[in-house]
Formats: sequence, C-alpha cells, structure tokens
Amino acid sequence: MDSTQWIVFGIGMGVLVVGIFSIVMGVLARGKLNLMKETRTVSADTACNIGDTTGTVKVEVAGIAETDAPLVSPATNTSCIYFRHQVEQLEIDYDRDYDGDMRREERWVTVVDTKQQVPFMLRDSSGTVEVLPRDAKFEAHKTMGNQYGAMGLDVDIYDRRSDSVIGQVLDTISSLGGGATNRFRTSEWVIPAGERLYVLGSAIRQGERCVIGKGEGPFIVSTKSEEELTRKYTWTSMGWLVFGTLAAAGGVVAAIYALSAMGS
Repeated sequence: MDSTQWIVFGIGMGVLVVGIFSIVMGVLARGKLNLMKETRTVSADTACNIGDTTGTVKVEVAGIAETDAPLVSPATNTSCIYFRHQVEQLEIDYDRDYDGDMRREERWVTVVDTKQQVPFMLRDSSGTVEVLPRDAKFEAHKTMGNQYGAMGLDVDIYDRRSDSVIGQVLDTISSLGGGATNRFRTSEWVIPAGERLYVLGSAIRQGERCVIGKGEGPFIVSTKSEEELTRKYTWTSMGWLVFGTLAAAGGVVAAIYALSAMGS
C-alpha cells in the first residue's frame, strides 16, 4: 500500500469514527424524545405526593421559577436561577509556510466558562414544588453571543485594556509578536427568575419533603416548552442519524477501496 492508499484508508477510518459518534448522538437525542413522550405531565402538588427515595419516578412539571436568593449574571446583571458566562481571548500566531511567506493564524481561547445555578420553587395553579437543579441539562436564553469586550470578567485576573485607545495600541504591539492579545469576546446564557419553565426530572422523597432532581435518566430544566423541545430533539436526532449513517457508509467505502488497492 503506497502513501496515497494509506491516506485514503486513514481518512476512511476517521470518517467512520465520526459517523459512529454522530449515530450515538442521534440515539441519545432520540432517547430524550422518547422519554418526554412517555413521561406524564403532573401538577406541582402531585409531584410532591408521588415521589419516592429511589429516583425512578419521572415527572414533567411546568410552572414559574421562584427564588428568594437569585443569582446575578456577570455580563448582563440579570436576576436568575441559572447562568453560564463565557469569555474568550484572541490569540495570534505567526509561522512561515513552505515558500517562506509569513502566515498569520488566529484562534479564540476560552479563559472563563462559569456555570452556576440555585435551587428554586416551581409554581403552578396547584402550588409549588422545589427543584434542585444540580446536574441538570439547561436550555437557557442566550442573552449575549460573542460580543466584543470582557463583560463580567474579573479585572483582578485579566486585563481589560482592550476597551481603551492605549489597549488597542498594546494589542497591536502584542499581535506583532504573536501570542495572547488584549481582545476578548463574551457570551452568556441565562434563565431569569420569574420565567415559565418546563422541568423533566425525578420526584425524590427526602425525609418530609419531596423535590424534583437528578434521578435515573435525563434531567432537563428549560425555558422552552415541551412542544418546542419535542421539535428540537426530533430534528436533532434525525440530523445526527442521517449524517452519521452517510459518514459511516462513506468511511467504510473509503477503507474498503484502500484495502482493495493494497491487494491488487
């Protein structure tokens, strides 16, 4: 097998791995979709009464999120029960290609990626049930996406000179030598207090109280409704499965072709 055939074989195996991974992701998304369909929607009051200590009683509850001790999101200062705050820093490298020409490469490196949540009460017309959201999969509002600047970044750790004229000059000087610059961008996801949420989790008995938390299977806290999540997981699972099947088939064909060429 010559070098070209090895390359084809390697590409085929790589594509096959990608295909298998995509199929697994599709199966997981389909599993969430099936669980949502199979789990009954109950009131907050009912969820408080049907829980046990095993974490196997799955419930869906929709209601308003309430808390006496909300978080404040770092970038937008939103009162919330959950936030994810991400800040990335621009790094620039210089290298020479085979012709000796200087080549500039840029990449964004994550310097802060913080997630926080607090327990909250979920209220509907029947009453309230406490939700302990640790280890939940959160579907939150994106309040900021790749906005230039280091909003909410701890200035004692990272310099925010990029907001000033002097910072831009220093950024240019730093860029000429390569490495980290003084340029940042910020993204934030938030679930505000007072938001109507859909929660899929386990009704768990803890002494005299019953809470919704992480038991067996997926645990979802979402600003999207059940109908919106159903559409999302339907298209997501279909996309992963179709792409994965095509990629896996293409990888197998490429690998077989390379092996056949080796034997000829």
